[in-house]
Amino acid sequence: MTYDGDWIQIYSPEFLDNPGPVPLSDQLRRKGKHLIGINQDGVERYGETIDLLARQCQILSGKWMLKVNKEHVDAVWSTIVMEFEQGKMGKCSTAKVSTISTNEAFQEPFFTICIYNEDYQNMGDVYDIRKRITELAIDKQCAQTIYYKPDVFTYLSTRGDTLYSATWKYIDPQ
Repeated sequence: MTYDGDWIQIYSPEFLDNPGPVPLSDQLRRKGKHLIGINQDGVERYGETIDLLARQCQILSGKWMLKVNKEHVDAVWSTIVMEFEQGKMGKCSTAKVSTISTNEAFQEPFFTICIYNEDYQNMGDVYDIRKRITELAIDKQCAQTIYYKPDVFTYLSTRGDTLYSATWKYIDPQ
């Protein structure tokens, strides 16, 4: 587990052994901003283009984002860490929880927990993690709807609540 002041993070042993290719983030930003810039009413129509660009630039990871109130964050994070360490969270590469300083920066009344997988285009892996979140009843302790966000949109500096709601690839199906 690591701590950098803003996030507490845990990595899977498989991820540490093989972290994958180095993302071509500069290339993505250059090409991706142009795509988003010409489509300011929503990214969804350009989804296939963004997906192709993400694959070309080797930025395929994504995350389920859970917003958890202060009174539940320790219990939820402990459950995730325990499941993660036992290899029961599906094909997760990383999980992290925000600290108070992160929440103050975004003026959010809750903590954010992100549960990552390596390929957002692999629907089986994405929904296996979501299924485990449900089995553990973690979703019942969340303050908001659970969303899945491909990191391609993070690299493009888009936030679902401020720029384009279409940055959320999969919205909680329940």
